[in-house]
This record gives sequence, C-alpha cells and structure tokens, in this order.
Amino acid sequence: MAAIKASQNGADVVLIEKNKSLGKKILLSGNGRCNITHTGLTPAQFCQAYGKNGSFLISAIAGFGPGQMIKFLNVLGLKTYSQDDGRVFPESDDAQDVLKVLKKELIKNKVTILTDSVIKEIKKTKNKISSIVLENGEIIKADNFILTTGGKSYPTAGSTGDGLLWAKDLGHKIIDPNPSLVPLKTKEDWPAKLQGIGFDDVEITLLDNGKRIARQRGEVVFTHFGISGPAVLNISREVAEILPQHNAQIIIDFYPNDSFDKILQSIQRDFSDNGKRSAKNILANVMPERFAQAIFENINCDIYQKPEGLSHECLHNLVKFLKGAPLTVTETLGFEGAMATNGGVDLKEIDSKTMKSKIITNLFFAGEVMDLSGWTGGYNLQMCWTTGYVAGIEASK
Repeated sequence: MAAIKASQNGADVVLIEKNKSLGKKILLSGNGRCNITHTGLTPAQFCQAYGKNGSFLISAIAGFGPGQMIKFLNVLGLKTYSQDDGRVFPESDDAQDVLKVLKKELIKNKVTILTDSVIKEIKKTKNKISSIVLENGEIIKADNFILTTGGKSYPTAGSTGDGLLWAKDLGHKIIDPNPSLVPLKTKEDWPAKLQGIGFDDVEITLLDNGKRIARQRGEVVFTHFGISGPAVLNISREVAEILPQHNAQIIIDFYPNDSFDKILQSIQRDFSDNGKRSAKNILANVMPERFAQAIFENINCDIYQKPEGLSHECLHNLVKFLKGAPLTVTETLGFEGAMATNGGVDLKEIDSKTMKSKIITNLFFAGEVMDLSGWTGGYNLQMCWTTGYVAGIEASK
C-alpha cells in the first residue's frame, strides 16, 4: 500500500522484500480468505480495537478507513462482500485475488520490486538515513524510506523482528514485543477434556491478581492445551502484557445474558420435570455431554445421580461454574502461534498524521512494526492499509 500510494503520487519507488515473493502474510490472513477490513463502525469505535493506543489512529482511519479501502480495491478490479459480523472478504474468498490486484498496481506504476533481497545495514548521517546496504552488496539511496517489516508474528512469513532492531539502531525506543491474537495455555486440565467444543457467545474477563484488566465477548473454543477462539484471541494482547510477572486469571461466563437466579430456576425446573432421569441425561438437552461431565468433576458432584439426590450446594456450584468458570493462564502459544504483534516502535516518536519519525527526518513507518495491534476480524490489516496509505503519500511529498 505504501509503495502503491507513493508511486501513484509520482515518486520513483523501490520495494525491498526479504521473501522470494510478495504478500505471504496476506495469503495467510483469514485462513486464506483474506479478512480485508471490518465495516459498520465510526472511526472512534473502530479504534477501540487497538486498546490504549487506538487514539493514535483515529485521524488516519477517518481519512482512509474501511469504506475507502473497499472502494480502493473495487477500483483496482477486486469485488468484495461484507458478512453480518462486519468482516469483509474478497468475493472469491481467495486471498490470492487481493494480492494479484495489489501486485498489478505496483507493476502498472513502475515500482521496482526487489524480492529475495535481505537488508544488511541501514546507514545514517546524523539524523538522516543515507542509504540501505543489501546482503548482495547493492547500495540503495533514496530521499525517503518507509519501514514496513511487521512485528514478530508469523515468523515463517518473514516477520522476524528485523525492523524493530533497525529502528532501535536508528535511535527509536522499542516497546517490548509480545504475541497478540494468540491462543492461551491453561494450568487446569478440564479444557483439554472439552477439546473441539466451542461456545458462540460467552463473556470472558481477565483478572490480574483479582483486578479486572479486560473483558471480551464472543466465541471461545477449548483445545488440548487450553482455550482459543475470537474472544480469547482478542483478550490475549492484555494477557501477554501481564505474563509472566503477574497471575493472569480468565473467568468465563457461559450465559452472559442470564442472571445466576434465572439459570438456577431453569435448571431446577428441568430437574423437577424429569425427576426419574439422571442429571447427565437432563443436562444433555441443554449443553454438550462432555461439558456437563467436566463441570460435575470440578464441583465434586455425581452427574449420574437423579435430581432428588443432588444437594442444594451441588446445584449452586453448578450455576456458579456456568457464570464464572475460573482458568489460570500459564503462557501464550508464543509468536509461532500468534497472528499479530503487540509492541514495537514507540508511538510517541511517530507523527500520527504523517507516520513520520520524530527522530530520523526521512523515515516513515507503517504497519505492525509500530506499537499497534488490534482485535481479530480485519482490524490489523486495516491498520496496515491505513498507515501504509498515509506513509506512502507523505513520503512521496
């Protein structure tokens, strides 16, 4: 995006790519479908997805947000569609088609593309970059430079933190990178017994030594190591920030729309109407069997009992678990399992209106190399499109 906008604005542009081909992360996004962006929100609402750093993006998103990105791709010949949840995909559901139109525009605008080109050194004189030296010995000089290397997530796609090291060498402060949009490992083993089971609409709360840090609502999926799913991925940014120095506890409310008393009364009614059946058979009508068994093991009650044999304490503990199942997070799946990077170049050292460095006079930033990470659902790609758009235009001036 940065190369396209700079070239459209009349600049001679060189795009340096470490990989043998362009757009590896685009092809991985959205499970190969490419979740381009997310619609239906005001710029302020959209920027809530980036947590405490979201305000940095409001001006840029207002200028080039989801609507403008969709129009941009449509003009290039790519048809898109929006799902009911706001996520936007190419009409073909194929990320290759997104990459094709972007590459076509690069070629049309005569951008010089150097693939399989690894940077050995970025040279500077005082507070200005003078040249870039490639490993093959080639030296590239330019008026302005845009750093768009990403963070450390998806290292197999080329994001191995190189840009963070270069930015640090150039004098920028780096906020320690953490995995974001990453599944979580738990101390408790009961999630493993529920492997493959998912719940579409639950509320999860993150506690740090009892203090509420964050809350998310959406889908949770149980795995052999712990928990995943959109709601978990969206809260993982805050989890990674407090681990391993603090205790990270997740509380899951499986029925966020219903009160404790309402659920208790509903279960009591079901048990009363089916008194001759076991609790296991009754609960099988309202929840997965393995889930019910895991709950009863946790509350030390016999699921094969008939309702009349279950104590008042068992019923209360059953509902208590449904409204607040506790899990202790031990670690994340790391950058290898992460979709995004939290941390990066300190935003205080970047002009939010131009993406220009406040330290190096001819350096601009775009994408995840900056301390920006959003929720799952197209937010991270839109951040990249937006900052690339701004950086490309401003650097070409």
